[in-house]
Amino acid sequence: MSEYDSFENFREPGGLQKSVWGLTLASAATIAPTHKCHIVSGTAEIATITVPWTGVQGVIYLVASGAWTTATSGNIAKAITAVANAVVPMVYNPVTAKWYPIVP
Repeated sequence: MSEYDSFENFREPGGLQKSVWGLTLASAATIAPTHKCHIVSGTAEIATITVPWTGVQGVIYLVASGAWTTATSGNIAKAITAVANAVVPMVYNPVTAKWYPIVP
């Protein structure tokens, strides 16, 4: 997949109405989103979210189908516990090279 294709998968629907939903990702030490929205299954701890392309910034939405957690040992700034059937928005800051969960 080219960097342009990766970018296109993160755009809001419009024009050709390209889907913003990627395949379900299994929770693991590292996950690699390819689209703006993903269901994340399982209960494993996530420490790293692969940056989809160079220069990315903005929000991804992870829908928890299990109670997975995040850790700060990789590129995630805050440890959280996801609640099943809830959305966890994450915003990426290229300056700090960290994903920040948007939590109350």
